[in-house]
Amino acid sequence: MIVFLAGMKRPPWRGCANTRHDGRVSHTVIVVVLLALAGFLIGGAFTTWKNDSRVLSVVLGVCAVLAVVGAALWWK
Repeated sequence: MIVFLAGMKRPPWRGCANTRHDGRVSHTVIVVVLLALAGFLIGGAFTTWKNDSRVLSVVLGVCAVLAVVGAALWWK
């Protein structure tokens, strides 16, 4: 922060001035996040199934399948 106040044009955590970034998230990042979300949902579905909460388990399972399908469609 002191270096920034001493005369730098932009803070070092903002990147170089000549990088091309339009503010959008990469497709690969979205696929990885959706697959991670599906993993958490499958784990939650398994845990709720073992705790005899069948309706919530089915809902979490359906959401996990939707996340996997979304990741597969986004990957194209």
